[in-house]
Amino acid sequence: MVVNKVLINDGKGAGPTRAGIPTDLPDWRVAVRCTVCGRWISDPTSVQLGVGPTCRGRSG
Repeated sequence: MVVNKVLINDGKGAGPTRAGIPTDLPDWRVAVRCTVCGRWISDPTSVQLGVGPTCRGRSG
């Protein structure tokens, strides 16, 4: 008889860890194109607004 196992990592909200895989993974950053000029932006505030700081300064 096969029993399904529920994998719990001490209730921390994370999945199980496997041997050989580091737990200190790098942070991810999102980069999107500016809706005005088309350049790549990665600053969290600019990404949220969709406009880079230079274009925001020009329009404001």
